[in-house]
Amino acid sequence: MISSQRKEAAKSLRANIISQFQDIKMDKADFSIEIKDKAEDRWSADGIDEVKTNPGMPFGVINNIASGGRTVTDYVSL
Repeated sequence: MISSQRKEAAKSLRANIISQFQDIKMDKADFSIEIKDKAEDRWSADGIDEVKTNPGMPFGVINNIASGGRTVTDYVSL
């Protein structure tokens, strides 16, 4: 099933990204991928990306919670 393949790929991607954070001196940064099942009527081509930019803060849509500079830093590290 594709869902289980995505979950396995997410684990590998998370480990790789965290190692990159350490290389660019962002060793306190964290990265997480959560794959949630959604009702078919909520499916879309775009999906929903939620991130957490600061420890202790909740995950949210990046456009709503991150400054422009923070967004650039996060995407460069990816």
